[in-house]
Amino acid sequence: MKKILWILVILSFFPKTCLASVRSQVKQGNHFYEKKEYQKSLENYKKALKENENSDIINFNLGSAFYKNEDYAQSLEHFQKALLSDQEPLKQKAHYNLGNAFYQDGIMQEEKDLPSAVQSLEKSLASFKKAIDLEDQDSKAKHNYEFVKKELERLKKEMQQQKQNKAQSQQSSESKNKDQKDQQQQDKQQSSQKNQAQQNKDQDKTQEQQQEQNQQKGQQQSNEQTPKSSQGEEEKKGQSSSSSSEGQKDAQKSKQQEGQGTAQQDQSKMSGQEAKMFLDHYQQTEEPKGFLNLNPQGKTAPVGKDW
Repeated sequence: MKKILWILVILSFFPKTCLASVRSQVKQGNHFYEKKEYQKSLENYKKALKENENSDIINFNLGSAFYKNEDYAQSLEHFQKALLSDQEPLKQKAHYNLGNAFYQDGIMQEEKDLPSAVQSLEKSLASFKKAIDLEDQDSKAKHNYEFVKKELERLKKEMQQQKQNKAQSQQSSESKNKDQKDQQQQDKQQSSQKNQAQQNKDQDKTQEQQQEQNQQKGQQQSNEQTPKSSQGEEEKKGQSSSSSSEGQKDAQKSKQQEGQGTAQQDQSKMSGQEAKMFLDHYQQTEEPKGFLNLNPQGKTAPVGKDW
């Protein structure tokens, strides 16, 4: 029986000892917090939380200490646990502090992750709204609500501008790639046209050279054939000259024959006296020796008159 009573005394004494220790740790934490020695206050609050993990007050105080040490992720975790409290004033303060923690967490992400920053500010705005719903006369909560609302609009505009810039950059990149492809295609076409023009030029040059060679070859053949032709023409010319000479001789002969024939005809028509005169003239001009110097009957005949 005594033993049982002793156990009851020990059990009844243990919770009081633990509660005193927790209260002492919280009191020390509050002391350092007021002195702005937030790291020391954290150490005391953590010791107290080990003794009572579900304490809404300890979680609230620990969240506040983490907030002052700018560890907003940890502060959010403990403020959210403090919301499990049945005390409306504590819940209202927890929502207010959550609003501040969400805002600070969002601003820290603004440079590296704008969409996450926007989400954090939306949660901050919702937390301040709940704090106002629980305490309509909380002027600080109302002020912070309006301030975060403007900041949220600013971040949303920046995010929209980033999307537009990204779309424009992508469009510009696509346009640039298209321009590069078009330029490459144009350069390819120009190169092809240039090559074709060069080929046509080379072909024309080859044709001109071929024509010149053909002309030179034809000139050589013409030069080879020209002596023969000239020789033939000379032969023809000689033959023509010979023929012409023979023709002239024949013409003269024919003319003489015609003249003789005419003379014979005329002679046949001459009278005796005319014939005698013709013979006398012939003797004077031609002087055929001894033709009319006959001495008939030994008498010398007189010579005709010398005309």
